[in-house]
Amino acid sequence: MRKILFHNHFAAGPHFNMAFDEWLFARACESPGSIMLRLYSWRPGAITFGFNQKEQTAVDCERLNGTPLIRRVTGGRALYHDPSELTYAIAVNTEGLDDDRLSGSVTRASAAVAEVLVAFLGQLGMAADYVRTSVRGHARPEYFHTTPCFDSHARNEVVVDRRKVIASAQRRVKATFFQHGSIKINGLADHPALHLPEAPNGNACSAGPLTEADFGRMAGLFCDRFIEFFGCDAVGEQLTPEAAGQVQKRLNYVRNFCLRRRDIFEHK
Repeated sequence: MRKILFHNHFAAGPHFNMAFDEWLFARACESPGSIMLRLYSWRPGAITFGFNQKEQTAVDCERLNGTPLIRRVTGGRALYHDPSELTYAIAVNTEGLDDDRLSGSVTRASAAVAEVLVAFLGQLGMAADYVRTSVRGHARPEYFHTTPCFDSHARNEVVVDRRKVIASAQRRVKATFFQHGSIKINGLADHPALHLPEAPNGNACSAGPLTEADFGRMAGLFCDRFIEFFGCDAVGEQLTPEAAGQVQKRLNYVRNFCLRRRDIFEHK
């Protein structure tokens, strides 16, 4: 039976979170047929913005108030990752993979991931669904570059009562599909650099940081849903000293060049 390699990181630092995702993506690119999964949380919180955005228009840089700002290697819009949220990542090298739910187009693969995310939220008592069609006009350049991520609705994003609760971003390099996303199980935490219009309308975050016990419970549920959906076993992977050194090298690079468009094959 195919195995999913699973990593989880509770209350990890913002630069580490993005560095580890980049390392995971690069590693999957070199591992045909692999499926790699990760769940993590943030402490402190941070704002990330998309690979093709300009930081000057994606956020109000004068109102960051010390919050780290980091460019992702994926697309999408700017969003604030507060310490109450969960974030997931999945990297799949489709070369030789016999599951066409993941080996087709990016749209098809993201729909499969959305189904698993909906099942996961169901385990948490949230009646979720995912968007079948993007909202017309949300891809316009003037909207894309200035609008916060949770103020837009794109195909395969997960909603509860028509409010987006998971925002995902993707990228494909040759045969490898990578997607990560912010799971707002506790509602949206506003940030003055983003001016979220949704928060006052019933989706505001009122929770404190996730506890380690809650994170551990949800990590187990999250991994179980992927195992059920894809019919795989999961293995909690421990990094070798060589892999840990690669992650550390990448972390140093992300810290020093957090606003730069980074190549995932740099600093392997």
